[in-house]
Amino acid sequence: MDSKSSNVAVESTPLVDTVSYLLWRLQSELAHAWQRQGEHELIRHRGAFDLLLLLGIYPGMSQSDLARALVMDKSNTAALVRNLQQRHWLARRPTPTDGRRFGLYLTPEGVNELATMRIAYQRHETALVSALGSPHASTLIDLLQRSISAAQSIAS
Repeated sequence: MDSKSSNVAVESTPLVDTVSYLLWRLQSELAHAWQRQGEHELIRHRGAFDLLLLLGIYPGMSQSDLARALVMDKSNTAALVRNLQQRHWLARRPTPTDGRRFGLYLTPEGVNELATMRIAYQRHETALVSALGSPHASTLIDLLQRSISAAQSIAS
């Protein structure tokens, strides 16, 4: 196949102006922007950031509730939880209301790590909002929240 016919096939692919594709590209571009800014805390532990953030808001969540909230497979969530337990960022303890159930809680090391990640995240967010302009950023936030709801309703 010559390069000319290859270019025609790529250019006729109707993905580049679709919502799903552009959101996927945005996620990739954000990851690259974190790298360019040197936000290593966010790059190294991107999956951990969501998990730690949720546990900071909802201490004592069960592992299965955490998997649902993160929209992750239970086995992937279990591996991430094990990894973060080994780093001493979270602990599994009996819940105060039911000693037979175990919940996940941030350790002091986990609280410190989340604080470091939040600072890195905030620097990145500030730069992105500045580049977009505040009114566009507000509009985008609204559209993204609506998109999340729409995506959740697709399989319902």
